[in-house]
Amino acid sequence: MFLVIYNIYVDSIIFIRKNIFVLLPYIFYEVLIFTLRVWPSSNSFFDRSVRSYLPMLIVCFIEMFIVLIVYKKEAIIVSKETIWELFNRFFGNTLLLIVYSGFIAFLCVFVLMFLFMNMPVLRIWIIIFFAYIIAATYPLSLRHLIYHNNIMVVDSIKAGMKELFRNFFFYLFVVLLGMAVLIFPSLIMPSSWFTFPILPIAEFAGSGSGIDWFRLLLNPILSTLTSVALTYAFIFKNKKNKHVS
Repeated sequence: MFLVIYNIYVDSIIFIRKNIFVLLPYIFYEVLIFTLRVWPSSNSFFDRSVRSYLPMLIVCFIEMFIVLIVYKKEAIIVSKETIWELFNRFFGNTLLLIVYSGFIAFLCVFVLMFLFMNMPVLRIWIIIFFAYIIAATYPLSLRHLIYHNNIMVVDSIKAGMKELFRNFFFYLFVVLLGMAVLIFPSLIMPSSWFTFPILPIAEFAGSGSGIDWFRLLLNPILSTLTSVALTYAFIFKNKKNKHVS
């Protein structure tokens, strides 16, 4: 399994190198986050809502854009449509997927808060667990939605949940490696540790300090790498299934 995950990341790096424009969405995202950080806050409800929900919404559509590019280049989607035309075609279903996933998350939190009303500590941990499950289900549901050209969004949510639990540790290690690379970019080239042994320590120490300009430039690459790797991982697990373009 670890060899497969390693090869997935190698393929992802090659893909990004050949299709460098795939970095643009996360570059835009990092610029937006930087702007929100330095822009004075008015502490109004609208301002807090924009800062809280707009980045999440943008990330959801960035994921769709990257998935479309990978599927198009790998002939999962066999169509003469451009990436922008595909984006427009899947925009509505992706928006429905976001709304449905948000509604399910809200409903689960409401029910759990009611059921565990007298157990506040247990309630918090259970809610956190379900929040992570729902957050992990969305990217798989999105990839299923586009992979199977599925117009039934609810079916894709069910399939995403099934995919998550059926291959839980596989996807877990794919994402964990991506998170590790975000903290330790030198993992891409472990040989650099021999020439500069304290590099991982320096990366960890600087991961939460102010505005790291180097990390600001590197994050789009690493975020895109994780997204592309997760897409290749989904293709690997579903390549025997029939796909209708």
